[in-house]
Amino acid sequence: MAKLTIDDIEIEYTGSPNLIDLAKEYGIDIPHFCYHPALSVSGNCRMCLVEVGMPARNRETGAVEKGPDGKDAINYMPKPQPGCYQTLSDGMVIKTTTEKIVQARKGVLEMILANHPLDCPVCDQAGECVLQDYSYQYGFQNSRFSEQKRVYEKKEISDVITPELNRCIHCDRCGRFTEEIAQDMAFTRTWRGNRTELATLPGEKIQHNYQGNMVDICPVGALTLTDFRFKSRVWFLRYGPSICASCGKGCNVVVWYKDEQIYRVKPSYNKDVNSYWMCDHGRLDYKYLNENRRKEHSISGFVCNLDVAMDAAVAILKDFDKVGVVASAAESWESNATVSRFFREVVPTGNVDYRIHEAQIADDHSLRPGELLWAKDPYPNSAGAKKAGLVPKSGGMTAKEMLEHPEKLDVLVVFWDHKLAASPEWTSNLGKARNLIIFSSLETPWDSSAKVVFAIKAHTESAGTFINIDGIAQQFEPVLRQEGNAMDSWKILSGLAEKMGKGFNYKNIQSARAGL
Repeated sequence: MAKLTIDDIEIEYTGSPNLIDLAKEYGIDIPHFCYHPALSVSGNCRMCLVEVGMPARNRETGAVEKGPDGKDAINYMPKPQPGCYQTLSDGMVIKTTTEKIVQARKGVLEMILANHPLDCPVCDQAGECVLQDYSYQYGFQNSRFSEQKRVYEKKEISDVITPELNRCIHCDRCGRFTEEIAQDMAFTRTWRGNRTELATLPGEKIQHNYQGNMVDICPVGALTLTDFRFKSRVWFLRYGPSICASCGKGCNVVVWYKDEQIYRVKPSYNKDVNSYWMCDHGRLDYKYLNENRRKEHSISGFVCNLDVAMDAAVAILKDFDKVGVVASAAESWESNATVSRFFREVVPTGNVDYRIHEAQIADDHSLRPGELLWAKDPYPNSAGAKKAGLVPKSGGMTAKEMLEHPEKLDVLVVFWDHKLAASPEWTSNLGKARNLIIFSSLETPWDSSAKVVFAIKAHTESAGTFINIDGIAQQFEPVLRQEGNAMDSWKILSGLAEKMGKGFNYKNIQSARAGL
């Protein structure tokens, strides 16, 4: 195993790690703008300069020579080297904080700031801008640049991104991402030197489905997300980890919110699922979590408490035999397993199904054509619903049959989700249902006609597990507080079972998970 020394810390390593990443593992920050661990090394910002040396060896014997202090003598390269490009060798000595390096970084930063506008008070990147951070660390109090700053013409390059190209420091992260990850050639840098400019093909806009990632990796505010632009300062927001529920891939995300309203969703690194990225479809598909939220339980359109709603549901389920259940793959594995158990042991029925979309019916776990992360299956937990056994028994009605002909059932139980809400053609016949019971985190067109409506939590308010199209089970925890008196569906079903004399005794998510 090879060894090197970074700032007097001896480090063992295997393979060919990047110096910036290796140093970060040991708490050593090497400043950088253009380097990104998932992109090719560009080495054009020169902010990551370090001193690099190797042990001095006797030319005749090859033995390492010693200095006056008895330690290995080190021969340093005459000029600082870019850390992102540096090939590591056994015995190498690297210094990242010497006066020589500090002065070099100051020079680099002064050049970058020569043309950078001082518009931090109105810049969306403020609060998470590495240029701001490095300016405090290495910048000068007063600028020596007295000439007129470079100004770019305003352009529309995208429906997702709003550019502020005067702020661009030409790290080329966005260009490399577009070519290497999105594999799109419609966006790049043009011209050279002081005239270098980000541009699309003439008369065209960026079209790929991963444009938000270009905003995420921009180290300054040159590319801003149109959806989040001027909405809030980041230091007013809170955040927490979650799972994207917009398709079966299950990208790891961070949900940013204020006053229990979601303001933006950004990807979180997971090497096995989504790396550093997420698609624009998932990034922008969060507004349903802020709007038309169901906060209270109801009976025939009148608000009631949970206990009264459960009594009404029990009376209906006891009085009728022909029950159908349209389950939802937007619910957690724990909730779906509880649905399966309830309608197998407490109210037995063979009419249980979660499959509505074509990809669910075909059990298709593939991605959409030309996509990096967007799955054909629009639900986050179809694999979990299938694993829970939410499919019709022999002779049982499918989900589509139950939605098309609810009059054939005495009782129809529907787990409503935002995919159903966006597809009224699937639910237009629900008014024909004799006894309709709805579990939903959203208000529905059928709330007043349904015999019972249970308000349930959204996945951002609850704990659970999604199983993605690759079979990876991912647990998530609540990020936001619940809306009103909403409750986890597994908990409501456990309470219904108890009222019907067959309780599951699910008191928390751990006990529901144990029931898997």
